[in-house]
Amino acid sequence: MPDIAQLAITYLPDAALALVAYSLARMLRARNSIALAFALVPVGMIFAFTNATTHRFMLDYLF
Repeated sequence: MPDIAQLAITYLPDAALALVAYSLARMLRARNSIALAFALVPVGMIFAFTNATTHRFMLDYLF
């Protein structure tokens, strides 16, 4: 059975990408700056979760 940390490393980038796609779709429909701000937050999440150094730091810090 895989542990929680391995599952998080495996699936969090995909979840962040899905959130970005959803946010961009909302931004294009709403065309306002608030939706743009919400669309930019998951972009930063992708850079954080896909960085191997960040993975190790998160695992050392959280577990």
